[in-house]
Amino acid sequence: MGMKLVKSSFIKTMATLVVGLVFALTSFSANAAEKGYTELSKPQQAAFEKFGGASDSHTIYEFFSYGCSHCDHLEPQLEKWIKSHKGIKLVKIPVSFGSGPWEVTAKAYYVAESLGNEKTLTPKIFSAIHVDKEKLYTEDALQEFFKKQGVSKAKFDVAYNSFGVAQQLRKDAALIKKVGITGVPTLVVDGKYLTSVAKAGSPEAMFKVIEKLVADSFKEEGLDKGKIAGAVGLSQ
Repeated sequence: MGMKLVKSSFIKTMATLVVGLVFALTSFSANAAEKGYTELSKPQQAAFEKFGGASDSHTIYEFFSYGCSHCDHLEPQLEKWIKSHKGIKLVKIPVSFGSGPWEVTAKAYYVAESLGNEKTLTPKIFSAIHVDKEKLYTEDALQEFFKKQGVSKAKFDVAYNSFGVAQQLRKDAALIKKVGITGVPTLVVDGKYLTSVAKAGSPEAMFKVIEKLVADSFKEEGLDKGKIAGAVGLSQ
């Protein structure tokens, strides 16, 4: 009889713990969804120190791929938003997720960057893939695309196969793994807060989340409301 009571009590206790755990996880998820972002762990935040932030401004890290249709949709909206927020710097990090075709498009970004015309070529690459349906997922196809943009085969080959591009892709892959990026587009604010259209609900809501995070950070730095608005282009 005593054994049955002990067993029954154990089962009830375990059931209570499971229910409590499920409730806690649900509450955490709901809270993250309500805020529109999640805060990264200290080790994850430290991983961003290797990347190009700016000492005189706040930094948005955008994880993206040219092969991603959602990234294509967000790109012009993000560029427009960044232009109106002078105190915020955008750092793009192309992902490959171990996919051969996406590794090619990740290299495309760094080739364009090394040639000094990434700003011009990025919308053209997105358009070529998603509007013109060009399959820019092999080195040969990408070389032909760059040739149409006035880049010689020799110059493309040097950039595409350079040690610098290969090294950058390795650094990106390490950061992506450390932070736990599993989908794109994903944005990280100041290497601390992770947000996305999916988390916030819409591009407009996501931008509001970023503005609030940056404004709160400025407040911690001691700037008053007027200076914050002037620094990042926020509405007062």
